[in-house]
Amino acid sequence: MLRIGIDFDNTIACYDQAFLEVAALLGIQSVENCSTKFEVKREIQSLTDGDIGWQRLQGQVYGKHMLRATAFPGIHEFIYLANIRGHEVFVVSHKSEFGHFDPERVPLRGQALRWLEKNKFINDSQYYLKKENVFFESTRQDKIHRIRNLGCTHFIDDLIEVFGEPEFPSDMSKVLFSPSGSHHVTGNTTAGSWRDVTAQILGPWSEVEVCHAIQHLFPELKVNKAFVQPGRGNSRVYKLTGSTSRNYLLKVYPDLQLDKRTRLHTEFSACQKLAELGYPVNQAIASSEHLGWGIYEWLDGMPIGDTDASFVDAAIDFSRRLHFDSHKSCVFSEFPLASEACLSGLDIANQIEVRIQKLAVVANPDLAAFITDELRSALENAVSRAKSRGGDLFHVPLARSFQIASPSDFGSHNALRLTCGTNMFYDFEYFGWDDPVKLVSDFYWHPGMHLGNELRKKWLVASEFVFQNDPDFSARLNCYLPLYGLRWCLIILNEFLKSEMARRLNANPEKNISTPDTCSLQLHKAKALLQEIKEKLHHGSTVQTT
Repeated sequence: MLRIGIDFDNTIACYDQAFLEVAALLGIQSVENCSTKFEVKREIQSLTDGDIGWQRLQGQVYGKHMLRATAFPGIHEFIYLANIRGHEVFVVSHKSEFGHFDPERVPLRGQALRWLEKNKFINDSQYYLKKENVFFESTRQDKIHRIRNLGCTHFIDDLIEVFGEPEFPSDMSKVLFSPSGSHHVTGNTTAGSWRDVTAQILGPWSEVEVCHAIQHLFPELKVNKAFVQPGRGNSRVYKLTGSTSRNYLLKVYPDLQLDKRTRLHTEFSACQKLAELGYPVNQAIASSEHLGWGIYEWLDGMPIGDTDASFVDAAIDFSRRLHFDSHKSCVFSEFPLASEACLSGLDIANQIEVRIQKLAVVANPDLAAFITDELRSALENAVSRAKSRGGDLFHVPLARSFQIASPSDFGSHNALRLTCGTNMFYDFEYFGWDDPVKLVSDFYWHPGMHLGNELRKKWLVASEFVFQNDPDFSARLNCYLPLYGLRWCLIILNEFLKSEMARRLNANPEKNISTPDTCSLQLHKAKALLQEIKEKLHHGSTVQTT
């Protein structure tokens, strides 16, 4: 059995948002452009009497406003799995009783305990922290003595100085929690996220452990088995079966520490709304925001395979209904913009440039040559063409009255055909408001769709009809279709990025996904798509519906 100690401040509790909010409350305007605690600290300490100002702000954040802090993503999942396996988990933190320069004398330790209870860490259940396992010490030396006396086998801390103290046990496994990735512990482990900590100390969840957690969290579902499913790109997926005839799908979403998009909340809300409106989607059943897990109706169907006319008809009907419902008052009003929404040609061009810059740091000469020698010239041509044909459309964001609530990642790769012939759609992690041209273009270009020329033509003709009340739809589609194709060239090359590797490993921890052969294959696909885009640009037209 392991005995795992965890620091509290900046290891369990994240203060980035809290410092920004409290600084605003106190009227500290110089931090308006900051996004993290460390940026706020650097900015305030650069001012006159900055050290005193920083201590005053700390006193407010760690005391009166402690409950504004958030939990680091993945920490609940780590504690839950550790407890399932019978390990003992402790919180050991250096924390004084009262904050500096705090005239209200708010007890810091009491606030920290309240925060742990509010954020569902402390509970009588065996799967949570025990209140008697939480220790706050007056000095760093006291903290180290407590760690030693508890007999911890592992300790996780965000401060490298703690591990460097002479009295820190030399035989203890040390894990430096460093979300910024700026520090390393020589000869020990550095983790950039709690999912990373879990992988380093505990390893992956077994199917039995997943089932055990579901039985505890959602006993009403009557689940007794969990089976991991192959082939998912970002989320790890399980089929849940039980004593009733109803089966479920469990999605374990990507690490929020690495990707801030709230995929669980977005998809769960979208499925609830779409199912309520009668769309052919799987129903949202239950979720745990703390664990980053969502449970949905299991669909018994077959992959679409080669996209056919009946599926394109179903997709056309889906987009037609979205267009109609998006213009009914308040139907989708609670949803924000879609992930990576593009409301102008400039948005598309900027997103392409961001993707190019991410790939520019990859040490691969073939990749660099493709971007520099081939893709760049096509991009310049496509942008010039879009500007000349679109005029003001290129720079002016599309008005909300012409946007739609879009599923974004939409196509046969995210659909099943039931035995009755009905096409069911799933995967709405990026749902939100967007230009319908993006939906139409992404469907057209998606490399997983394998649309032939006739089906592409059918899709475009139907889309022109669906969105006929949008006076600039055809013009935007003609201008932006090649740009979306170039964007897809770069999406195909995501396999070269470490961040993409992390998401793929979340979906399948046992899979070795970023091999030279895989990258070479993706580069070949990107080149083939680029050649198709160039040919369409050469002929002077990309939208051929007649």
